[in-house]
Amino acid sequence: SGVPTSSAHSTEAGMCTKIVEWTMPIASDNCGSTTLVGSAFSGSAFPVGDTQVTYTATDIHGNITKETFNITVIDEEFPTISGLPADLTTSSMPGVCGATVAWGEPIIDDNCGIASVTTTNERGSLFEVGTTTVTYTIVDVNDNVTEASFTVTINDVENPVISEMPSDLLLDNDPGECGAVATWELPTASDNCSISSFESDHASGDQ
Repeated sequence: SGVPTSSAHSTEAGMCTKIVEWTMPIASDNCGSTTLVGSAFSGSAFPVGDTQVTYTATDIHGNITKETFNITVIDEEFPTISGLPADLTTSSMPGVCGATVAWGEPIIDDNCGIASVTTTNERGSLFEVGTTTVTYTIVDVNDNVTEASFTVTINDVENPVISEMPSDLLLDNDPGECGAVATWELPTASDNCSISSFESDHASGDQ
C-alpha cells in the first residue's frame, strides 16, 4: 500500500534531470514477511520524459504483486545566448552599396543540448545600405526556442560621380543673333548605390 501516484516535474535549473523523492510504500501479506523491490529509488535523478517505476512484492510462497507509477520530467528551460554585439553602425565600402560586417562568435548553451542554431545573416557577410535586423534562433533538443536580435546599419557616405564633363566652350555668336546655340556630349553620372536624379540647369542645344 501507499504506492505514489504519477507526477510531473520540471528539470532542475541547469540540469537535464530532476531529483524526485517519495515515501516508500509498504508491503504486507497474510502469510508473513514479504520482500519489496523497486525499479528506482526515491531521491534518484530522472531524465526528461516518462519513467515508469515498478514496485514488486513477493511473499514467502512466491506470489507476486506489482504496482507502478509514472514520473514525467519536462524540460522547460530555454537555451541561452550571450556575446551578441550591441547594434552596429558603419560606413559603406568604396564602390559598394554596403559593407561586410563581422562580430564575435556568440556563446550558446542549454541544460539538455542544442538541436539547431540559425541566423538570418552570417558573420562577415555583406550588408546593404540601410538597417538590417540580425536574428539568431536557437532550438534545444526538447523544442524550447530562444531568439535574440541586434541591428546592423550601413550609412552611404560616398558621393555620386559625374564623368566626361565637356571642357569650357568659347563660341562666336550666331549670325544676326546676340547669342549662340551650344551643343556638347552629355556627361554621365554614377554612384556606389544608385542615382536618384541627374539634372542640368542648361541643356545641349540651348540658345
